[in-house]
Amino acid sequence: KNQPVIDLSAEIGILFSKKGILKNQYYLSYNQLSDFDENSKVNLNGFLNIGYRYNLSNVVKDPNWLGLEVGFLVAKNGDLFKNNTYKFGFNWEIGKYISVSPQFYLSGDFKEFYPAIRIGFGF
Repeated sequence: KNQPVIDLSAEIGILFSKKGILKNQYYLSYNQLSDFDENSKVNLNGFLNIGYRYNLSNVVKDPNWLGLEVGFLVAKNGDLFKNNTYKFGFNWEIGKYISVSPQFYLSGDFKEFYPAIRIGFGF
């Protein structure tokens, strides 16, 4: 919707390894997206997500995670999102603690569609 937002996320997951290399991760996450309205009021929106990542690398110290994520709007505030909004994302870790995620949102009984790009920094 041509509006930058601040996204704070928390995640809990389970990882599986193969021959000592972490290969599969299943996780639940929560994204709190903050946007500002015309009166500079902060609106907080929350998505509950489920996701899966696969490590394409066979080198322990050089992971290359690629994954999918699906989310649902569980906390709505302001006009950025409508009720019953879903989020779909493709996650790619491009460097240590840096990720890029092309995403798209569906709302209004799947009649409205809008893309987004998420750049994440984590630890």
